[in-house]
Amino acid sequence: MVLRHPLRLAGAVALLFALFAPSVTAQEPGPVAWLYEIDVAVADIPAMEAAMEEWSARLEEDGETWTWNVFQSITGAPRFVIMTPFHDFADFDRGPIVSESRQEDNDEWFEENLAPYIAGARSEMMVVRPDISVTTDAMAAEPPPFWQVMEWELTSGSSEAYMALTNALSKVAAAYGGMVEEAAAAGEEPMGYNVFDMMYADGPRRMLVTFPFQEFGDMDGGDPLAFITGMVAAYGHQDAAAIDATLGKYTRQVRNNLWAHRMDLSHMPDGGM
Repeated sequence: MVLRHPLRLAGAVALLFALFAPSVTAQEPGPVAWLYEIDVAVADIPAMEAAMEEWSARLEEDGETWTWNVFQSITGAPRFVIMTPFHDFADFDRGPIVSESRQEDNDEWFEENLAPYIAGARSEMMVVRPDISVTTDAMAAEPPPFWQVMEWELTSGSSEAYMALTNALSKVAAAYGGMVEEAAAAGEEPMGYNVFDMMYADGPRRMLVTFPFQEFGDMDGGDPLAFITGMVAAYGHQDAAAIDATLGKYTRQVRNNLWAHRMDLSHMPDGGM
């Protein structure tokens, strides 16, 4: 399968137009997401924001049917992240949606309005792991304004290590899932989380975990989903410590950032994530 990237990399520069044809049927939710991380100098952020707002408008003009979420990193390096979710692998084989002349116009616009502000870029494919994630109605009802994003590098690539890690994450999901059910029964709207396998061509295997929250107070001292409390309540101190030790043995955290969902810069034809 040949992947036709919606962000065509030219050296260190990414093309920010989705060059895909709309499907015959409506977009069905799939497990695959593709994201692009774009580094920007602090001084260039206002110009980048203005250009990306126009980029979103051009997607609307071109009849783009896919959702393109834009996030801005609150912590860490100044960065914008563009992500299109809910795809199958075959979706990325679509053909161009615009005429050749329109594409040439889009290329010229990109070179003049966006390329000058891109200091660096990388792209990743991610596949959601529903078996070790906890999703809730509150997550789907309205796009959360903030996300805590943690990236883990697996310290061992063996199948035994991966199964041990998956088993530990399954227990975490079961414990938190029980807390979610109790909170929902009490009339609350708890948020869940998603775990993604990141598809790298080489290097150690990685996972990305995204925790949505409505405001900074929801972070709750660095434990936004009360994992520690939930694990102890579900399994007791000794087993909870063993599960935590397994996570520590087989993963190494390489990122822990906060993202703001820039819905004003996103292209969301269906009104959601």
